[in-house]
This record gives sequence, C-alpha cells and structure tokens, in this order.
Amino acid sequence: MSLTPDQWGFYHPSNEQEVALLVQMANRENKQIRTCGAAHSQSWAIYTDPVTSGPNVTNQETPPPDTTQINLLLDQMMDVTLLDRQQGLVRAQAGVHLGHDPSDISGTSTLKNSLLYQLWQQGLTLSELGGIIHQTLGGFMSTGSAGGSLKYSFQDNIQAIRLVNGLGELVEFRRDDENTEAFFAAMVSMGLFGIVVSVDLLCEPAFNIVGQEATVTYQESQFDFFGESADKPSLEDFMRDVDYGRVNWWPQPGAERILPWQAQRIPCITGFTPRPYQEFTNYPAVAEPVISIIYAILGNLDTPELIPAKVHQAGLDLQKVADNLIDFSQFGILGPIIRDAVNQLLAEEFDKAIALIQQHAPMLKANLPDVMQIILNVFQSLDSSKDGMDKGTPQVFQHHAPWGLPMDNQASDELLDIEFSELWFPIGRTNQVMQILRDYFDEASDAHEKLKRTGLFTIEVYMAKACQAWMSMGYTDGEDEWSEGAFRFEPLWFVDFSEDPQREFYPQFWRLFRDKGIPFRLHWGKMLPDVTQNDTEGWVEYFRSQYPKWDAFLAMRRKMDPHQRFVSHYWRTQLNIGEL
Repeated sequence: MSLTPDQWGFYHPSNEQEVALLVQMANRENKQIRTCGAAHSQSWAIYTDPVTSGPNVTNQETPPPDTTQINLLLDQMMDVTLLDRQQGLVRAQAGVHLGHDPSDISGTSTLKNSLLYQLWQQGLTLSELGGIIHQTLGGFMSTGSAGGSLKYSFQDNIQAIRLVNGLGELVEFRRDDENTEAFFAAMVSMGLFGIVVSVDLLCEPAFNIVGQEATVTYQESQFDFFGESADKPSLEDFMRDVDYGRVNWWPQPGAERILPWQAQRIPCITGFTPRPYQEFTNYPAVAEPVISIIYAILGNLDTPELIPAKVHQAGLDLQKVADNLIDFSQFGILGPIIRDAVNQLLAEEFDKAIALIQQHAPMLKANLPDVMQIILNVFQSLDSSKDGMDKGTPQVFQHHAPWGLPMDNQASDELLDIEFSELWFPIGRTNQVMQILRDYFDEASDAHEKLKRTGLFTIEVYMAKACQAWMSMGYTDGEDEWSEGAFRFEPLWFVDFSEDPQREFYPQFWRLFRDKGIPFRLHWGKMLPDVTQNDTEGWVEYFRSQYPKWDAFLAMRRKMDPHQRFVSHYWRTQLNIGEL
C-alpha cells in the first residue's frame, strides 16, 4: 500500500494491517483520522477537520481536499466470509455495503459484492433493515441506525466487532465476553473508538415478506393516528402489532393524509414470485425528476438564480420528463410554470427559466398551501379518490426480505436528496407525541404559518426495538421506559431548499419536546443542534442527561483513543470531549 491519498484526499487500505499502519502514521504525524462509509451521515459527523467550515449536508461526495488529515475509504475491505453455516455466523469487513449503492463515491459497490446478496446466496439474511441499504456495514452499525420494527433488530445480529484503536492496535469485542461492557460501548461509537474493520453477524435463515400500503385520510385509517379513539387501535398499537412498519405523514393544510406501510414475515417457498413495492405509483417513470424540479422551484422562490445549478447537480433527465407527456393541467396554476421551466432548462435557456420563476414567485408564495395540496393530489392521491380497479384498495406487495424491507431503496439519492433529523422517544409516549405535534401544527395562525411548521415534505414515523448499546438512541437498561422500544419522528427536508434546516426548521421540534419535558434522543448520523461555535441552549448537557452511559462511554473512549486521533471538532463539541 502506498501511504499517500488519492486525488480527493482519501486513503484506501486493503486489510487490517494497513489500517493499523495508517493509525500509527496519524500518531507519528499528529493527525486526525476518520472513515467515510456511504456518506449518508451529515458531513461533519463523517470527516476530519476542517469540514466544519463547509456545509453540514448528507451525501456529500468528498470532503474538502485536505492532506493535513487522514480520511479513509474502506472500499478495498468488502469481503464476506462464512464462519459457520449451521449457525449462520458470518464475518463481514466494515467497508461492504448492505446492498448496491448507486451513489457510491468509490465506484466499487455492486449488487453481487453487497452483504445482503452474498448472505442470500447462503440462504441467510439479517433480522431487520433500514429504509435504504446503500450504507456500509461499519457506518450503519456505528451510528445506531435501524429499520422499523419493535420485534426485530439488526443490533441483535451483531456478535463481535473488530477495530483498530487509537494506538494502532487491533482489538476485538464479543457479545459472549465475560464482561460485555466494551462490546456494547463499541457497537454505537460514531468512529470515536477506532476504525471498525469487520463485524461478526449471527444471521437468520432467509425469509420473505408480504405487506401493503394505503394512502388514506386520518378518518379512513384503520388505526387512530393520534391515539384518542375508544373504537380503533392506536398508532402505538399498530407499531406493536406488525412485524415491520412505518407511516409517511403529510400534515400540510388541506392535504392531511397518511401512508401506513406494513409487512409480515413469511417463509421462503419454491415458486415464490416477488411483487415489488412501488414507491411512486403515479407516473413511476418520471415522478422523481418532476418532484425534484417542483421542490427546487418552491424551495428557491427568493433565489431563482440557484435553480439551474441545483437541477444540474441532481442529474435530472429533463428530456425524459419532456418525452413522457405528463398532463401538466393536473397541477393547476403550477402546471404551465413546470412545463415552461422544463423546456427552458432543457434548451439551456437559463435566463428565461430564472425570469419565469421571478415572474410567478409572488403568486406561488401567496398560494403555497393550495399548491402543496395540488402536488399531493397528483403524486400521493388518496386511495378513496382513485378511479378504476384499484379504487379504495391499498397497494399489496411481496418480496424477498433484503429487497422488500428497504422500501425507500428505489428512491434516488440525487433526485430526491433529503436532509434528516430523527427524534427517538420511548414507545409508550407515541400517542402523547402525536397529539403534541398535531396541536402544534393546528395552533398556527393561518395556513402559511402551518406550512412553515410542517415543512413542504413528508414526515416519517416508525419504531425501533430496544438496544443495549450504550450510545444507541434506543438504549435501555431493561428497567426504564425505553425497555419496550422507541417511537421515531423524522421530518424530512429537501436539500435544494435555500434555508438551513439546522437553524430554521428542526430547532422548533427539538425545543417543543424539551420544553414539554418529553424525553428524546437524536440519531447520531443525522442533523443535531449546531454547537460547534457555542451551546447557548445547553443541548450537550440535555442529551447527556438522556444517555445513562454517556460518561462511561467517554471514559472508555479515552482508553481506546488516548491521543484523540478520531476526535474532530464536531464530535468534541457534540460530546463535550475535553482537549488533551
């Protein structure tokens, strides 16, 4: 291995020994060292300094070129080895992607070298998966990521973790160790214990899933979304009952609807024919690019000069949109604007496109609640409003588990580039949290203020099984109110909006629940309060109070990394890690 970075500043070790050499080099040269997986976390959470001087975004292709620090890509460490077929025990290197990552910045990810594909060839799979499977194994584990289930957990599959610590030593932590403290401390460590090089997984026999998704009003739903009915089960009941589930919530004024997605396990049988879930049932060929154009316009009404560049960065196939003969009359007042903007951008008449948006911006602002309702009626129409054979019926699907459970995997990271902040609550707080959110939205002074509170995109609500990992958002000691699992609230933000959601959107939710005394934790790989300059609102101390093992984690972190090789300014301030 040449101990030199590539043109983007990444090192590419091919084995554990080379990782150790790089950590030892970091010690000799007094440098930070961190690892990039699939770049699905916030950029500040991934890279070494001085990334805090750049945007804190997801899916950032590369860190700023900087050879003064050491950033790794483990794209040469993607092997999967079957250790015990009878038990289903597998050792996978940390750089392997769960599934194919079409946005992989190294260009090495394929379906056949993915973890789930290789497991499936052995008749094995993981217990539970997130909404996408683009992530690397090491990144998915180290941020505490999870799918939607109170019954099954990816963390339960983890049996051993091998990493190179801050001294350049290879260490291993096992679930069956006599003292399991280090194992559960290292499971969710945000790269602060060392460079994870491999994970041993106790897999399950392969299984299939069958499920359905409906698009319904609150009243049409088979469960009471806000948990107040004596005649219907509650959202919490729904989450406890299904094997896997999530709900997409559109609370915008005039559009109030939900999309409950649920699936159950079924055995693998000969002759099984998949019927894949369709995330975009209306205009499936062009829904994503059209939605991307619409949100690029609506999110930049005050800065239309940014729209051509944002469309270009998303890699939109404008010709595909133009050729599919969408009936733009469905979009009402927005229709002619989208049509003309697409044609002008396609012809590279950027000045005309900008002038077009400037001309119509006041009207779109004035009618934004109505515009949102129109958009949702086109792309997320209620089942009860549909014509034809599918009227009033949910979408039914069945699939092999690795490709059916990640229901959002077909969405493009480029066309629908989304920011996240994910709040975790004890599952017993579900109905209380939903009522607080509904009231907060409904207390808005008018439709425009409500839209400002809800945002222009969807909100996901789902669940996660309780976990013993110390810094997992679902951590429990078995005796607290987290012991039955977590309820998760995730408002999504479209990247192409001009505002900074870390300052102008997400704080309203963080403050709302803290002020009401509702305990919550935030996903470590997603958007957190920005405390990199100061912490005037006391967020670090608040989150310290939510993690019983916080101080023990930091004490063990000091032993694992005494010279703070893995500590960037971002993590120093988020966890209040003192200077050496």
